[in-house]
Amino acid sequence: AQILTRDRRRSTLDSMAEFLIETYAPDVVTATSGIKRVGDSAARRRAAGTPVHVLHTIFMPDDQTTLVLFEAPAEADVHETMNDAGLTVDGPAVEVLTVGAA
Repeated sequence: AQILTRDRRRSTLDSMAEFLIETYAPDVVTATSGIKRVGDSAARRRAAGTPVHVLHTIFMPDDQTTLVLFEAPAEADVHETMNDAGLTVDGPAVEVLTVGAA
């Protein structure tokens, strides 16, 4: 198993946090399209002054789920990014802290 590590140099603000969120994706084509839209949405938010970054995505085909790991100032920024990308969010964003590598 691999544990993602947080590179504090990537943080643009000390108040940034990491959030994990999941969305439905029935197949790899849908997942890939959704991931691109989320990246584009995050770029628009950064251009508007809100530092939202997509750090990592994982598509799980057997579960028809895509997980997206964000760095953002607040959970609301993550939800707005997903909504702007036109993706349905399955539950709340979970704040995570990754602490090391295995």
